[in-house]
Amino acid sequence: MSKQLREDLVEAEALALMQEDFLELESLVLAGVTLGELADTVESPIAVTGLQDSESIALDNFNNYSSTDLFNPKVLPNKIEIFEGDDSYAFVMLTQKLEPAVQPFVDVAEMAIQEVRAQKANEIIASVASDAEAMLAGAIALPELTGVSKETFKNVKRFSSLLPSEVISKTFESSVGSLVSSSAFNGDTYWAQSSNEVVPSAEDLGDSVEQYQGFYSEVLGQQFSGFIDQAFKKNQKVRLKNFTSN
Repeated sequence: MSKQLREDLVEAEALALMQEDFLELESLVLAGVTLGELADTVESPIAVTGLQDSESIALDNFNNYSSTDLFNPKVLPNKIEIFEGDDSYAFVMLTQKLEPAVQPFVDVAEMAIQEVRAQKANEIIASVASDAEAMLAGAIALPELTGVSKETFKNVKRFSSLLPSEVISKTFESSVGSLVSSSAFNGDTYWAQSSNEVVPSAEDLGDSVEQYQGFYSEVLGQQFSGFIDQAFKKNQKVRLKNFTSN
């Protein structure tokens, strides 16, 4: 039997078993079991999505279904719906449906302010990004906005703390003169460009080795001293115990 034929038979058998399992689960759904009972039957956890709007809702690994399918008026709350994927099935139950409604301004004022701020910030970031290289070169002036600034650093080392580590790393990993864009952990966006790089000389490397050797010897000495001190105290405790027992 050829390898390809064997693989085809295994795939066909797996498909037949999956179809058999699906028919069994489908019969349970038609019988009116709950989603929890259905999950217990296949020993599978239930994924709870929470409330989602019509634009963001989606089924993982079911790209052929859109939010329109999931928000179909025919999909009723507390009723299990079956969605078919390429090689799997999803059993979905809508537990709550909220119709769109106008909310009082006082309830959404802060949310609206944050949304406007985020939108304006994104517009500024997009504007700076399009001219970042020219701004760094001095061909275009920076916009006079709070939070937008330009700085020049010299002799920056690989593990410098002048900038967030992710910005430093990305700059050092890029070629000289290339524009680097990176977002830091605090949400700030950086554009960086290195003008030149300095390859350490043999003398510089030798000095670094000596510094690390001194650091290593110091740490090793501290560890050894702590070990001796701990052993000495332990022996003291043993002798004291022997003394009190005599």
